[in-house]
Amino acid sequence: MITLDDAWAKLDWARKQFEPLRSEIEAFEERDAHTISVEIDADAGKYRFHVHGLDTPDPEWGLRIGDCLQNARTALDYVAVRLVAFIRQQDPREIHGVQFPVTAEPKEFRIGGGMRDELSFSGYLTRIEELQPYNNGNPSIWGLRTDWPEDFQMFPLGRPPRFSPLPGSLARLTDLNNIGKHRIVHAVWLGADWQANLVSELPGIPADFREKGGTCSFSPLENGAEIGSIEFETPLPHEWEPDEMDMKRHFPLHVSLDEPGPSNRVLDVVPVCLWAVEAVLTIFQPVFSHGAPPLLVTAVGLPPGAL
Repeated sequence: MITLDDAWAKLDWARKQFEPLRSEIEAFEERDAHTISVEIDADAGKYRFHVHGLDTPDPEWGLRIGDCLQNARTALDYVAVRLVAFIRQQDPREIHGVQFPVTAEPKEFRIGGGMRDELSFSGYLTRIEELQPYNNGNPSIWGLRTDWPEDFQMFPLGRPPRFSPLPGSLARLTDLNNIGKHRIVHAVWLGADWQANLVSELPGIPADFREKGGTCSFSPLENGAEIGSIEFETPLPHEWEPDEMDMKRHFPLHVSLDEPGPSNRVLDVVPVCLWAVEAVLTIFQPVFSHGAPPLLVTAVGLPPGAL
């Protein structure tokens, strides 16, 4: 009997690799040993913030993250191989040249094994293609948002499309795994945080200070590095220096992946990648357990912690 047991085992192993790593990183972040200083240029109205006293992340964390993500990505390929084996009634060990595609371009979508021309595989192929990043926001797959006014007409269909975290999470996993094939994905301190830095103001700013703009660092941090700045209209109304706890709240530091992206925190990225693989396995599990069609891609819900 062909099953998804091996794919679930790969995902379970990835989770087992991540759980002790999660505990270590949580403890490391909670030590909160760093300090933040501010350099004030009153004439220019510029406040520059620098970090000090950073502990060095464990250099093995990047290796362990890479192993975890590689096992999770392999579970997806196991799904594709077993779907082909299921249709052909072959031993999965006899299937070659088949992989689970995750691509941003329709022209690059291929599963291998000549399965595009296999009519009995077409339903599975459709479901796999629906999960591709280039289909995210496709209203025929994901639907339309219902939390907008009925008369909202900015979009062709009257309402904006609904985007799912699933295709993007599969893309993130695949990108990180591809990077990991060529070099280590390092775990580093990173100060950029979309919610804290780019949405909310620095706590404690006096009411008579008029903010003109600010920056935050999206680069790996070392001791003494500038983590951000804020500029105010001049002349400044009076002297003011922010409280260090307020600065820490505005510039939270996380152990992150040293890769480009708006959200790189290890404790956010890895769990959502593992959730995405679980979602794919859940979608195709009925094929193997009941001989039933795969679930709709919308049946798996949202990742843990999502609003």
